Amino acid sequence: MTTFSDHRRIEVTGRQIDLPMLEYGGCNESAAAHSASWHDHEGWEIFALVKGTLSWEFSDGTVLGPVRGGQGRLTAPKVRHRGCHGVHSPNDFAWAVVYPDAPRRRRHAPLSPEEWETLMGRFKVAGNCVFEASPTLLRLVHWLQKALLRRNRESGMPETVPWIRSLFCQLVLETSRCLSASDSPREDKYVSEAIEFFRSHLKERIRAKDLQRFLGFGHTQVYEMFKRTVGLSPNDYLQRLRIEKAEQLLLQTELSVSDVAAEVGFDTGQYFAAVFKKYTGQTPTAFRKAGNRRQP
Repeated sequence: MTTFSDHRRIEVTGRQIDLPMLEYGGCNESAAAHSASWHDHEGWEIFALVKGTLSWEFSDGTVLGPVRGGQGRLTAPKVRHRGCHGVHSPNDFAWAVVYPDAPRRRRHAPLSPEEWETLMGRFKVAGNCVFEASPTLLRLVHWLQKALLRRNRESGMPETVPWIRSLFCQLVLETSRCLSASDSPREDKYVSEAIEFFRSHLKERIRAKDLQRFLGFGHTQVYEMFKRTVGLSPNDYLQRLRIEKAEQLLLQTELSVSDVAAEVGFDTGQYFAAVFKKYTGQTPTAFRKAGNRRQP
């Protein structure tokens, strides 16, 4: 387990919990940006995001995301990827990497070889994708976090490891069910409209009552709608949009840092720099220099 004041990561391998179908998996909770370097997996990676907004870049230059709280991501075996710019912003997620040849790794897995082939066929059809996570999948993430923490604190509890094995198996099965669900988006239309409102007014000071007036709902309704749909408060989501736009301006224009701050709605460059570092792990100046070095 990796634990810092603002970052906790718990990881187990299939060998450690006697679940041969699992390459490895775990949970991550972070209150600040942290590194997410290039890597790949032997198996399919299932990723369920409870809180935050994350994007990934692949070695072929494509980008997948943003994935928001309440969504999942599936990544095919041996596909090299990392968090965009090598960084993950604050988040709360769980993941599991399962071997595609699991019929010969069926110990403690409640699936016949034929059932596993059907499930893997569904994964292959989906490919690298973002999907809507069901409430059941998000509850499994919560239980998996509790079980992994218990394993670290109470290694002698005989039921903990079987519980973890069961949760990883359920995570795989529920992901398959999510992939086969209707393609119609679950995102509330009002939240979609609010996000477009944010994007159109990033340079302006947006107050809570401005959004409430736009949507026609009260404060509590707006807050709960956002938390239910994207896993963030309206203000947190707005901050992330502003930082994403700031990243574009820093890399694609010659505007000063203070001018970039003003373009994305920050009153002072100092506050902008503090928020930018929280979400990217770098100061605006360092981010620009790193981006320029990567460009041909």
